[in-house]
Amino acid sequence: MKRTTSNRTSEQYLIDGIANGNSKILELIYKKYSQRIRTLIEKNNGTVEDARDVFQEAIVIIYKNTKKRDIELTSSFFTYFYGICRRVWWRKLQKDRRSPQLTGMQKGEEVYSYEQKTFLDQEHYQLYLEKLSELEPQKKQVLELYLKGKNMSEIAKIMELKSVGYARMLKFRCKQILLEQIRKDARYHELIA
Repeated sequence: MKRTTSNRTSEQYLIDGIANGNSKILELIYKKYSQRIRTLIEKNNGTVEDARDVFQEAIVIIYKNTKKRDIELTSSFFTYFYGICRRVWWRKLQKDRRSPQLTGMQKGEEVYSYEQKTFLDQEHYQLYLEKLSELEPQKKQVLELYLKGKNMSEIAKIMELKSVGYARMLKFRCKQILLEQIRKDARYHELIA
C-alpha cells in the first residue's frame, strides 16, 4: 500500500501492520494497549469481555478504513486507537442503554463526566483544540481572539494589523486552514461515520 512520508509519526508502522494483517503487529498492539482499553471499558460499566470485543472491533474498523483510504497518523497511535475504542463503546452503551453517562475521560489529573448527548461533541471539541494548538502563532491568535468575542476592529488593534478588512480576511483564511487540518485527521472521519 503506497503511503506518503509527510506528517508520518514513528508509529505509522502500526497502521500499516493492521492494513497488511501482520500478526506480530497485532500482538504488539494487544500487549501495549489492551490493559488501558480494559480500564476505559470497566470504568464505564463494562466487563473484561466487553473490553475484548471493543478492542477487536476497533482493530476491524482501522483495517476497513485502510481499505477505503490511506490513514496517516498525525497523533500517536494510541490517541487514534483510544478514540475509536471510546466511540465503539459509546455506541454500544447507547444501544444497550446501560448507563446515563460515561466517566473516565481524562485531561491531566481531572476526570470529567459527560452526559451521553454531549459525548461526541466533546470528541469534536478535543480534535478542534488539538488542531488549533498546531497552527502558527498568528493564525492561532486571530482565531482565539475571535472565539473570546473580540470584534474585528479589536483584533486588528491587538494584533497590530493594517486594517479591519485585513483582519477579516486573515480570520477567514485561518479558519479555512484549521478546518482543512481537522478534515485531514483520521479521527475526523471516525467522528462523522
